[in-house]
Amino acid sequence: SGAEAFQGIRGIAHQTILLTREIDFFEENLWELLCGERGNALIEHLGIAQVILNDIAAESAKIASSTGRLRGAAGLDAGFLIPAQVDLARAQKFLGALTGWLTSDTPHHIALLFQNPSEMRPGGGFLGSYAEVVISRGNIESVRARDINEVDREFVGTIIPPEPLQAIAARWKTADANWFFDFSDSAEKVLAFMDRSGLYKDRSIRLEGAVALSPRVIGDLLSITGPIELPSYGVTLDKDNFLIEIQKQVQEEQEKRATYPKKILEELTPRLLEATGRAVKTEKQKLAVMFQDWVAKRDLMAYFREGEFQKFLDSYGATGRIY
Repeated sequence: SGAEAFQGIRGIAHQTILLTREIDFFEENLWELLCGERGNALIEHLGIAQVILNDIAAESAKIASSTGRLRGAAGLDAGFLIPAQVDLARAQKFLGALTGWLTSDTPHHIALLFQNPSEMRPGGGFLGSYAEVVISRGNIESVRARDINEVDREFVGTIIPPEPLQAIAARWKTADANWFFDFSDSAEKVLAFMDRSGLYKDRSIRLEGAVALSPRVIGDLLSITGPIELPSYGVTLDKDNFLIEIQKQVQEEQEKRATYPKKILEELTPRLLEATGRAVKTEKQKLAVMFQDWVAKRDLMAYFREGEFQKFLDSYGATGRIY
């Protein structure tokens, strides 16, 4: 009946208020939840959000079933609910997959790819370095910066590179796998190469996703956090000089034939994460605007092997798809 439909609308309004509170909680505390060993709290609140979404979906279904009777009384059509129901179903599937992923006892490994547009590649730049992020039961357990050569030194097999690359490389390696304009394709290829490297294969580790960052993301973060000192290298990095200084230090280490010429990234990464954590509390709105701009301009892109994660990110344009 019409009364049932209006009751459903009232129920949705109430649940929406509860969902807004949960969203506000995540906005205020997400960084601390991930980095502050509060994974259990993160999982608990995701569960609450999932229950609320299920309730909203149930009320939405009631309204849709009553619309035939309601149309004559109030001039409404069930069609107006379809987009909302599609979004709800997508969010429900994503939260269900995410909660199961986070509660798994198996640690999850993600590659944070640092793109260098100074050496052009279709996906956004040469992949000279990356950070291996380990997430366990909702907590970021470790972040380790690595040189992509660590992967390629232990790569098993020989793959002929795409024809344009053959002018500079006889073998296709992980460093050059950022080859496709569609980042999802590039990331899938990068992870496939990592699967074949002894660095991960020998430890039975399969990286589950990749997130690409352009230098602009690091520069924008430094504009909020302020300069970061690296005493071991005698440099202070800011939004204007960080890329030049890092490249300078790497080149000097390479000339010395150092085992890990990009070790400077190991010192920068935890300091930048710590500084960003502090900035989140005071510059939340500015970071939110920056985040949207990074995604829109493909400075920040993500790919996950988990299908529901990928579908959800794809719906918000965060996967770097071209079409």
